[in-house]
Amino acid sequence: MTQTAAITEAITTLEDAENRFGFVRVEDEQFFPEWYEGLSEITEAEKASVDVVRRRYLYHRAGGDLLEGTVILLLVSPILALSGFYDPPFRIKAESSVELVLNDGEEILRGRIDVLVLQDGMVTNGDDILFVKVTQTNTPQYDLSRVFAPFASARELYAVLQILKRIGQLISSASTAL
Repeated sequence: MTQTAAITEAITTLEDAENRFGFVRVEDEQFFPEWYEGLSEITEAEKASVDVVRRRYLYHRAGGDLLEGTVILLLVSPILALSGFYDPPFRIKAESSVELVLNDGEEILRGRIDVLVLQDGMVTNGDDILFVKVTQTNTPQYDLSRVFAPFASARELYAVLQILKRIGQLISSASTAL
């Protein structure tokens, strides 16, 4: 008999994801250099735009915790726009349903992704920002960037913009090479 559960209830930790999907974390700096190598400087105009985004975010955040939708409106969406992820070759989907079928159909996990940028896949969500790289090999591998906290400093959002622009460049180059 097929069991259906919410993803957020079935998978609550990295260990859960590793066990259910066979992920192995690779802690080798050469596995995921995209988040710290080859980053181009951002312009003064981009910094000014990021400063406006952060100022708005901090104003609303000062009143207490923000719901995910508010964080997406105030922070995620403007940063994705500045990074070029709303332009070709990328496609945006909001509130995308996700269904994972496990154990030969015996278990189905369902959930939603708040913002999904499609072009070889990238997912973002939340108050803190973390980049994840996953490779689909015989044994799926992943690694994580450090956590970026826009609440702490404008430099955090500058770095996020640099990283997103770098990842966007790499994906765009790969898609035009095909």
